[in-house]
Amino acid sequence: MKYYLANLINISSYKKMICTDIDGTLTLHDGNIGEFTIETIKNLTKNGYLVVLCTARSRESAIAISKKVGASPYVICSNGAEIYDYKNNRAIYSNTTKLNLYTKLWDYCCQNKMFISLSIDNKEYVNEKFWPEQIKIKNLNKLLQEDAKVKQCMIVSNNYKTILNLFNKKEQFIPLKSACRKIEHESCGFWFNLLDNNCSKGNAILFLRDHLNLHDIEIISFGNDYNDISMFQNSTKAYAVANCDEEIIEYVDDLTLASHEEGVALFLKDSILYSSKKKKI
Repeated sequence: MKYYLANLINISSYKKMICTDIDGTLTLHDGNIGEFTIETIKNLTKNGYLVVLCTARSRESAIAISKKVGASPYVICSNGAEIYDYKNNRAIYSNTTKLNLYTKLWDYCCQNKMFISLSIDNKEYVNEKFWPEQIKIKNLNKLLQEDAKVKQCMIVSNNYKTILNLFNKKEQFIPLKSACRKIEHESCGFWFNLLDNNCSKGNAILFLRDHLNLHDIEIISFGNDYNDISMFQNSTKAYAVANCDEEIIEYVDDLTLASHEEGVALFLKDSILYSSKKKKI
């Protein structure tokens, strides 16, 4: 586990810190982000709000979306394993695990025809590709020699029973936690992920707050799934979209409209941007 702390920055001009998940929270049915959401986030940034994307996605993907929507240059990616400042091109926080922990799990996945992906720096190394940008390798030997560190591991299978069996006995292979409470399902197949036991979106947002010397700032968070709970718990106010997993409702203050209705953006415009403008009148 490593932490990188640059010089503290005193940015007292930020009005609030707004932390939001991406998939299932900001995205429409087609996986894209609506123009109204983009316009709203750009207006928030322009008006002095620190908008931070907090996602399970890789650094590269998180940065691309952050730039598109006009959020802050800080992205929390890999479920909180990294905070990256893309304005200055550096990781200011990194919570990784040693690659040698994964050898037994890697071999098991290969033997049982499951896909395994290891997020290392800004690349994903896999035994078989399930996304085009991934890098296929035969074994872990070269990466072990380079003393590579893993931010997040993802296991994928087209067979639910096979991956459920591994999910239920994963502790036999590796002493890490999953950001998922259960097996998830998307276009790539059935999947779950693994990361350091101290790694979470919640820990990451507090680190960023302190790194920017914003100790007294109000944190507002938005999410839709189990991996957002730690973020809710470390926020001043927390909201889930209407299409969220029912298990997380008890952790939030209220619900917004669904992600495909651009519920987060509507809430932010009405409760923050519009409210702020009314106070000035």
